[in-house]
Amino acid sequence: MAPKHFAPVWQHYDRHEPTGRSKHHRAICKFCKYELSGQPERMKTHLQRCSNCPADIKDEFAGEEGGGGGGGGGGGENGGYMQSFPGDDGEASPHPPSPKRRRMSAEAMEAVAAAAVQMPPPFAAVYESVRGYYSRVTPIRRAALAVAVAGRGRGRHAALREALGLVPRAVGERFYGCGEPLPAGIEGLRVVDLGCGAGRDCYAAARLVGPAGEVIGVDMTDEQLRVARGGVGEFARALGYTPHLRFVKGYIEFLGQVPGLFGGSIDLCISNSAVNLSPNKELVLRGVFDVLREGGEFQFADIYADRRLPPHVRSHPALLGESLGGALYTEDFRRLCQRVGFADVRMARAPARVRIDAPDVRELVGATRFHSITFRLFKFARPQAALEPTREDYGQ
Repeated sequence: MAPKHFAPVWQHYDRHEPTGRSKHHRAICKFCKYELSGQPERMKTHLQRCSNCPADIKDEFAGEEGGGGGGGGGGGENGGYMQSFPGDDGEASPHPPSPKRRRMSAEAMEAVAAAAVQMPPPFAAVYESVRGYYSRVTPIRRAALAVAVAGRGRGRHAALREALGLVPRAVGERFYGCGEPLPAGIEGLRVVDLGCGAGRDCYAAARLVGPAGEVIGVDMTDEQLRVARGGVGEFARALGYTPHLRFVKGYIEFLGQVPGLFGGSIDLCISNSAVNLSPNKELVLRGVFDVLREGGEFQFADIYADRRLPPHVRSHPALLGESLGGALYTEDFRRLCQRVGFADVRMARAPARVRIDAPDVRELVGATRFHSITFRLFKFARPQAALEPTREDYGQ
């Protein structure tokens, strides 16, 4: 059988060679200049839906969309995975979503979330509490809480410093993260940011993955998404090209309902002070494990506690919004990861102490100490065969 990059459908596409760790060529449709992964099933699906594609070419591939075998089925379901769906950025796409994969409305998704989370009434309101907090918060109002992470930004690699320098000011001013879970060497990868907020990390990741990569930011807060989408034009001018960067509304517990995310579709998942905001962290981790490809990585920064938190701290609205109320006891988090399938939990760097200056907040948390920790989790079907058991760094 001929290699996939010699399939007949390629005659209707221009080819870009794979870069970084990506295994697939990138395909550019000759009729509408739409770019997608160079997998024949997806390319055929796109031609079937392309409004500029001649009818005789559509007929040539008629009946092949979602054809036989495992590959054909995947193409039919996921062929439009880079589409911009109505409601994501206010503009309708010329490539409508496949009828096999309908996106749930925000209201339906929230109803499913409330039913599936199955938590006591105080936790059922977490979504609304967090959304309300981040809709109203401003840099000045947030500073009044006086919570800071010691040493944040220290030791940034040069590529990240340059990428952060290109982030639009309005986006950077609404950054509320506790770390920098952005590894180097990710050119050409497909990245998703959970709870992206105003999108600072998404913009930096878009610079790091380059024109051949893609970044998807997922958040449930309309106000934050409005700010995130508003800076894309300015960012593209600074880069000199239009990045594959988009922001979609969704819930991080239900990544399978987010357009463009499906099993094994993501190389790198990042998150910054968002997992702690979830009322069901196990659902988040299971969703990440599903969308990551084999060998993919989940690198994320969050706040952790040195003990289990009492109910009055876990339910405090401001502490929830600041990722303190949802902070897990570190050892409980490790056990949760292993239960989901992330067998090896690694720290990317030393924990950073969280300083709480506000007297009323210090009184609420009592003797509990909080740290910002960036963890690295890897998806392997057989982790014992893929990872060193002693984490040897060979003196590096």
